[in-house]
Amino acid sequence: MQGDRLLTQIEAAEVLSIQARTLESWRLRGIGPRFIRYTSRAVRYRLSDLSSWLKDREVEPIETEVAR
Repeated sequence: MQGDRLLTQIEAAEVLSIQARTLESWRLRGIGPRFIRYTSRAVRYRLSDLSSWLKDREVEPIETEVAR
């Protein structure tokens, strides 16, 4: 695993600055970051997967000319 820490739902939500229930909802709808499911109740998130998921959502601002 090369030191990639596994986070609980609560820890992962803290990293993302969201509520744990939001992360759970995203997981159930299939729209959140990748996760590992040991059992139906044991879910973990890799810190690197959270970082990658956030990076995929970065938006570059569009440069526009200022009206004169």
